[in-house]
Amino acid sequence: MIVGVDVSSRRIDLAWLENGKPQRWHQELAKGHLIDRLRSIRIQWPDVWSYPENALTDVAIEYPFGRGNAIAALMATVGVITRQAPPWARVAWPSAGELRAAIGARNTKESAHAAIEQLMGRHWLHDAYSAVYDWDEHELDALVACIGWTRILEANE
Repeated sequence: MIVGVDVSSRRIDLAWLENGKPQRWHQELAKGHLIDRLRSIRIQWPDVWSYPENALTDVAIEYPFGRGNAIAALMATVGVITRQAPPWARVAWPSAGELRAAIGARNTKESAHAAIEQLMGRHWLHDAYSAVYDWDEHELDALVACIGWTRILEANE
C-alpha cells in the first residue's frame, strides 16, 4: 500500500487505496507557535494489521512549496511526518510536478484533480469516484501523491 501525503501550514492530509477504494485521513495542526504545531502532529497510518495484503510499503510526501519563511515550517512538518512513518515503509519526497506528470496531468492542481476524475471515470478505481466527490483540494492532492507515486514505482519496475 502506498500512502500519499499533502502538507499545508494548517493541516496534514493522507490518502491511500484500500481494496481499491480511496481512503483519507487528516489532522488539523494546533494553532500558535511552530514548535506547538509540530509537537501536536500524531499521524494515524492506515490499519495495515486488519488487511495484511495491504501492507504499507511506501509513503509519498508531496515536496512542499512555500513562500519565504513558510517553506521552513513546511519542511519541519515533513520531517516530523517522515519520523512518524512506519519504520519498514520507504519514504519519498517527490515534487508536485513529478506526481502530476505521472498521472498524465499538466503541472496545476486543477489539471491533476481533473486527471483523477478521468481515471476514476475509466473505472480505474473500480467506480470509486463517488467515494471522493466531497473531498477538498488537500485530500485530492494527497490522492494525487498516492496514485502518482504508484505509477512512478510501476514505471521503474
